[in-house]
Amino acid sequence: MTDWKEALLFADSQHRAGVLVSALRDTPDPAEKAKLLSDNFNICDALSPWRDQLREEMEKSDFFTDAEDGETIKVPKFPCYVYRGAWEDDEAELALSWTTSLKRAKWFAGYLTGMRAAFLGIRREGVEPVVFRARCHEAYGYLTGRGENEVVAKRLTAVKPILALREEAAAA
Repeated sequence: MTDWKEALLFADSQHRAGVLVSALRDTPDPAEKAKLLSDNFNICDALSPWRDQLREEMEKSDFFTDAEDGETIKVPKFPCYVYRGAWEDDEAELALSWTTSLKRAKWFAGYLTGMRAAFLGIRREGVEPVVFRARCHEAYGYLTGRGENEVVAKRLTAVKPILALREEAAAA
């Protein structure tokens, strides 16, 4: 059996989701899968290459949060509105990571044009960052540890862009 904790620790942010998929496949217990997801999901930067495999494994997992033992996290009542900062041509209807905070989604849209995005190879020219809004009916998990109010979306409807970053900058 692989030491997944060490493998996840040493994987770079672009490959961590693939390592997480392998760890989840090697972990049959739904509660243990949920623990792996709560500890590692929000430190994976590149989900789309492994999105389908992550969904398959999350279907076998308990609902996950990053609440510490004895801590209570107020999970949103579903359905609820969620937001996502992404490129305008993002396949948002397939995305896993959303937030309940419009302010945080705007931050993520702005992040796409920053230095770290360039370092990670996700900065793009000729494509605008936007904020999408969707109605989330079910979720695999909810993470609050980094102040992102992250909903790991299972079922979304009414996905649409509501704000372009350039419009936000022009209004300021």
